[in-house]
Amino acid sequence: LTLTSKWDSPYKNIHKKKAFLKYTILQSKNIRAVHNLAIKEFLGKPRDIPNEDLFRFPIWSTWAQYKKNITQKIVVEFAEKIKELGFRASQIEIDDDWTPSYGDMEFDKSKFPGAQYMIQQIHDMGFKVTAWVHPFVSPKASVASKDYWVKGSMKGIFTWWNGLGKALDVTSPGARAWYKACLNHLKETTGLDSYKFDAGETKWIPSSPKFHEDMESPNTYCQKWAELCCEIDPDLRALEIRVGFRTQHLPAFIRMMDKDSKWDHDNGLKTLIPHALTFSLLGYPFVLPDMIGGNAYKGMPDKELYIRWLQCNALMPAMQYSV
Repeated sequence: LTLTSKWDSPYKNIHKKKAFLKYTILQSKNIRAVHNLAIKEFLGKPRDIPNEDLFRFPIWSTWAQYKKNITQKIVVEFAEKIKELGFRASQIEIDDDWTPSYGDMEFDKSKFPGAQYMIQQIHDMGFKVTAWVHPFVSPKASVASKDYWVKGSMKGIFTWWNGLGKALDVTSPGARAWYKACLNHLKETTGLDSYKFDAGETKWIPSSPKFHEDMESPNTYCQKWAELCCEIDPDLRALEIRVGFRTQHLPAFIRMMDKDSKWDHDNGLKTLIPHALTFSLLGYPFVLPDMIGGNAYKGMPDKELYIRWLQCNALMPAMQYSV
């Protein structure tokens, strides 16, 4: 085992420190005891728990079932069908493509002419309602010209999975305050309960990035994004996020990345248990497996796969349906 200490990209010596090497070896009677020691001395524990409904009742998302083809009518009919068939639900997630442009913190009136009424309808069925959000803005959005985004080459524009965009500068107090204010205002005006926070990895920032505050490690971006998400829903705690770095203290469900609707170890059903165990060993006990049956990117899961996925998921902390 060779351990090396040096300042090298992508790590920055922003405090002009001399390189030093410090490490700790933990030893105990068995792996469980070592794990408990690591949590106590280094990782820490969650300061609270997510909303209890998320443990008791399934989350339902529009994503795998409808992808971007969602409207007010479709979302209401989806909720009605869930209730009609006797399923329980903690909350309904309105997933991708409910805004005019990515980064606009408002419902697209052509698809959702009465968002407040729609959310009230779903509340009356006994379900909470959340919406899918992320740290990106489309160059077409009205706020793209504001000073809230990470700067870099190509004017800070890069490609994410939904096209061109800019990334929120989570090191900027002004950008963080603006983002929180927008999402809190949306909750107040529409009745939304919380959010499904997507992305946050440093993969999704422009090349040669320039932040409001320099970061020693790219992991700081994930850390600050996860903390910001929890600041937006500190009381109900009905949110979900998918990143973290030294954020074991946050009382939030951490979602696995999108799973494919197949059996194998290549992002299929067989990865579900290894991923859950990995999250837990890292000190993140509130594991949110992705959609039961997978995301149906290449066709719906077959009946056998769906049932086995459901059985496996039933033994995990939370359940999330779409199909």
